[in-house]
Amino acid sequence: ANLFAQRLVECGTVLAELGERKPAREALALAIGQADKVDDPVRKTQLLADAGAVYGDKAKGAADSQAAKEALKKATEVADGVEERFRADALAAVALGYTRSGLAEAASDVVTKLLDAAKTLKEPRAKAEALAAAANVQARIGKNADATKLLEDAEAAAKSVDRSESRAYALYAVAMATVANGDAKRAMALLKEADKAADKVPEPASQKKIVDKVRGAIDELTKKKS
Repeated sequence: ANLFAQRLVECGTVLAELGERKPAREALALAIGQADKVDDPVRKTQLLADAGAVYGDKAKGAADSQAAKEALKKATEVADGVEERFRADALAAVALGYTRSGLAEAASDVVTKLLDAAKTLKEPRAKAEALAAAANVQARIGKNADATKLLEDAEAAAKSVDRSESRAYALYAVAMATVANGDAKRAMALLKEADKAADKVPEPASQKKIVDKVRGAIDELTKKKS
């Protein structure tokens, strides 16, 4: 069910990007149905949040705010029931779902819960990603000073990660939130650090996945600057 739901979300994403909004919505509705069969609550939350993000995105998504709200509400309910040590991961996915769907204003409760959960995190990658997700929301609703403070703490956590792959993902998350907060120069510096870490990932498939993600973001940011 997990893999099938993931494929349906990916299918909905591609269809929406091609402008085929009706079949995209149908694929996303099927994905949400399949997510109910997923046992892992963090994974279930991520699938629902991803579906909500694609539903709500007016530029590249299905542009269906009502369906996005329903999916994200469901994701929040699942996240609330996640075991404490994994809750920040789940809430971070929901927070990012709200920002990607264009509904950041509706995420204030999720951000409060996420920051509470982040305080208990010892693992630096998880802490960096949780704080970056919260900062992303704050930036998009105009709370830039709050976002900047969160990003300072997120960056410090990301830079304390030893394992190359985890470090690259943590730095990438902080960089994306930094873009949202309007500091493209700092974001580019973080992405370059993430790229160096990604280059050191020993396993080829894992390395390709994070390298593509980071370099895609660097290309996107370079286009915006030019």
